[in-house]
Amino acid sequence: MRTLCVVITAMIASVGAVHAKPWNVDIFMGTGVPDTLRWDGVGAQTDAGDVFGFAVSRDDVFGSHLEIGAELSRAKAQYTNDRPSNISGTALMATAKVNFVNNDGFSAYAGAGLGVVDVKYTNQALNYDNAEFEFAGQLTLGVRFAISPKTGLFVEGRYIRSKDAQVAYNPATRDADFRSKAIVLGVRKEF
Repeated sequence: MRTLCVVITAMIASVGAVHAKPWNVDIFMGTGVPDTLRWDGVGAQTDAGDVFGFAVSRDDVFGSHLEIGAELSRAKAQYTNDRPSNISGTALMATAKVNFVNNDGFSAYAGAGLGVVDVKYTNQALNYDNAEFEFAGQLTLGVRFAISPKTGLFVEGRYIRSKDAQVAYNPATRDADFRSKAIVLGVRKEF
């Protein structure tokens, strides 16, 4: 975790050295997609769940159309056959996005991220929760629409996946799959 924080800090500091490039702040929220997550080798159904987060990035960093930044997000889903239990992940990612279409206030992009996720399993009926940090990766695909010179709206598909976390109940050494497939809506403000 400490190494990731140092890498993200160095990345943002190096981005700050690039002259006259705008900073972007994104705030987003959305819904997940019902899924089957592996629970100690057995499939367990989850509901759609929810996703929210924010990101800070810089445009045209190491060439035209490349954006790098950092993101903090949270995804949570209920197990449909074992209510009220849920699995959630709070992710800290270093991200890179490529704008492959950029035309008159409209852009389309694809991105990837690497970082860590704090995977947490909670079962309220048993008064049990357990969490573990794991490495994770992220893929994104989205479109942005400018609504003013410094403000835009975006729609994005997101996929986050971590290594299996040892958070499952009884015994806690059982592994639980964590991934999030989601569609989010967001606002981008350029500074």
